[in-house]
Amino acid sequence: MQQENKNRNLKVGDQIHQELAVLINTQLKDPSLNNKIITINELVLTHDLSYARIYVTEITGDESIIKPLNHAKGFLKYHISKKMKLRIMPELEFIYDDIPEKSQKIDELLSKL
Repeated sequence: MQQENKNRNLKVGDQIHQELAVLINTQLKDPSLNNKIITINELVLTHDLSYARIYVTEITGDESIIKPLNHAKGFLKYHISKKMKLRIMPELEFIYDDIPEKSQKIDELLSKL
C-alpha cells in the first residue's frame, strides 16, 4: 500500500511538473516574466498531495521571478486541475533554487586548485 502511494505521488508530481513547465513558458502573461527562461528543477509533493514545493531557476540567476510565479499560482492551479482529474489540487509554492549557482561556484574554485 505504501509503495502504491509513492508511485502515485511520483506520477502526479511528474504530471504537475510537465503541466507547469508548459504553462509557465507559454501561458503566463506577466510582463516581468517576459524573455525569462524558467526551469523547474524539482517538484516535491507532500504524501497527501495537498502541498507542492516547486524549485525553479532562471538562466540569468534572476530571483525576482518568484514573486510573479507565486502571484500566478491560482491561474496555474486552475489550468492544471482542468487537465488532471485530482480530488485535491495541491497548493503551489515556488522557491528559487540556488543550488546550480552554488555548484558552479564550487566547480570554479576547485578548478583553480
